[in-house]
Amino acid sequence: MHFLAPAFLHLAWLALIPLALYLFRRQARRVSVSTLLFFRSLAKEHQESAALRRLKRILSLLLTLAIILAAALALARPASTASDATSSLVIVLDRSASMDARDAKGRSRLDEAKAVIKERVRALPEETVASLIAFDSKPTVLISRSRNRRDLIRLLEETKTQPREARTDAALSVAHRLAELERPSEVWLVSDSSDSSVALPSPVNAGITGFQLRKAPLARGRYEAFVKISAAAANPRPLTATLEARIAGRLAQLRELELKPGDSTSLILPIEGIHGQRIELELKAAGDCLAADNIILAPLPDLKPLIVSWISDTPDPFTGIALGALVKSGELEVLKGTPENWPPPQKPDVYVFEHWLPKEWP
Repeated sequence: MHFLAPAFLHLAWLALIPLALYLFRRQARRVSVSTLLFFRSLAKEHQESAALRRLKRILSLLLTLAIILAAALALARPASTASDATSSLVIVLDRSASMDARDAKGRSRLDEAKAVIKERVRALPEETVASLIAFDSKPTVLISRSRNRRDLIRLLEETKTQPREARTDAALSVAHRLAELERPSEVWLVSDSSDSSVALPSPVNAGITGFQLRKAPLARGRYEAFVKISAAAANPRPLTATLEARIAGRLAQLRELELKPGDSTSLILPIEGIHGQRIELELKAAGDCLAADNIILAPLPDLKPLIVSWISDTPDPFTGIALGALVKSGELEVLKGTPENWPPPQKPDVYVFEHWLPKEWP
């Protein structure tokens, strides 16, 4: 048995008041009177033994204590837990990126979790109140305290995986709050790392865990792609992976890698292309069950010229020819000035001083 409002149990201390009055009641005292005729007539009408009077006082005390305790228990709302039937159910479904892992038949872990939940929900009594929580990095209550099985199944089918990691602790905190609203209740956690686990028996996974694209130094139309590739620590054996880099659908780079369980490797791939083209990186490994971390799509960034501030009192023509050649190729944008223009209103990337140096730097 448990109490739905246990805060009212503290009212039971009120039983101490009649108990104290009984223990510390006033004793009878002798008083002198002129005659006893009146009292003798009363004694004859209400004649009873001392033991009977003591028994009445004890029964009166016990009844008073019983009424106070019964009132406190009634306000605390006792409920029985003897029945095994669940009156409230909270379903917690993992929809993080790892639930997109697929078996040999192409069935994802989220699909397997949905099938498990639907099978167990159909076996529940109709009067069971159900709630559904889907979580990734944060929990979302999809349905709260409903007996409508059709809405529960519909929202379950509409749940999709999200490209985020799972935070089980936050989801369970919300689930326990919902479970406390009605007793007895159960919480079902369906994930690839829980008691109701739908994980693959021997998963194999490798993915792209880091990517950055930058312009190659001193090279027009060339880029460098930094790629980090990692193998899952749960892999049962080393695997061979192939990394393909495509520019506008054309194969530009091909690398083959050997990865042990839990290992990571980094690559720098030289890329040639123009602004607006799309680079596509795809990692392929035999038996890889999670495709969400295998592909990277990114546009080639715009090439901004290097801004050079050329300050000279008497410009050298050879310096002008050298800078002009780079300006024509689009590598530089030259801002020419004299010492009277120092400091320049626009901050450049590079200063070129010829036959002159500033006394004060900005």
